[in-house]
Amino acid sequence: MSADEPLPGELRSLGLDIFKTFKTLIETSWVSNETDMVPSRRSVELEEERFRLLAQSLGLLQTGHASLDYRVRDASVIRAALADLLSELKAHLENRELL
Repeated sequence: MSADEPLPGELRSLGLDIFKTFKTLIETSWVSNETDMVPSRRSVELEEERFRLLAQSLGLLQTGHASLDYRVRDASVIRAALADLLSELKAHLENRELL
């Protein structure tokens, strides 16, 4: 496997990691007041629902021929851009987790 070939399930794996991070964020104890820039638990739940809808429509968590990984297997630039985007989202969510 060359460096340009996609890792099997790379996008799916990133999607699963994002859902785990959302779950961790939702399950944390929340203390917020009106002056903080801390989002509410409900706002995080809504964002997780939006991401779930996006993931379903793209086939992010699917396997086989229905998967996003399969559909972008020959488009390395698009696959790399999607992987970067998902990695950045995961990093932002993990930064919120540390607050």
